[in-house]
Amino acid sequence: CCSFECDSAQGGAVVDLFSPISSVIPSAHGAVLAVLARTHEPLSGRRVAALTDGRVGQRRVNDVLGELADAGIVRCERHPPAKLYVLNREHVAAAGVIALASQWEELLRRIRDELVGWQVPPVSACLFGSAARGSAQLDSDLDILLVTDLHDARRESEWQHQVDRLTEQVQAWSGNACEVLELSRDDLAAAAARDDRLVRELRADAITLGGRDIRLLLAT
Repeated sequence: CCSFECDSAQGGAVVDLFSPISSVIPSAHGAVLAVLARTHEPLSGRRVAALTDGRVGQRRVNDVLGELADAGIVRCERHPPAKLYVLNREHVAAAGVIALASQWEELLRRIRDELVGWQVPPVSACLFGSAARGSAQLDSDLDILLVTDLHDARRESEWQHQVDRLTEQVQAWSGNACEVLELSRDDLAAAAARDDRLVRELRADAITLGGRDIRLLLAT
């Protein structure tokens, strides 16, 4: 049996998996709005800049916050000498901003809903790799592991149809290529016995999408 030590293939991508809103609002405005959409707490310009994880410098953040405040999308609370900013959730644009900032959660929800409807369900399904670690780049794929327990050859055709549909749907939903790794329970057990890098990644970072939690499956 082969060892699962290699990285998945890389493909072109549309959605920035690290900051999905930036795929639609690629300027500093997108990064700032993404930070504000995640909290109801008023934040200083310095704090907003820090929460962009180095994507936008503080001076540019301050300029953007001023522009957004002038447009009414952001509220500015003055606490001399500081200014604190919070997303104006009553603004007509707020719902769209929040939806853009929540694309990652929405993508995971859609994948889970797709798996729930499978006629031949996986033993376990999870996201792994850079997307699960939160270190995905613009050219990163979405890597999904499906653990199977197929003993009926007549169901293999239906299974393959499901997998093909999943990869197509994920790419349609996100613009990112979807790479599916299929392992039998025996394959997974063998990989665990060898302590493959894949197994270490699954234990550390996997995001459950359906079926049994992969960590519980690895423990059996």
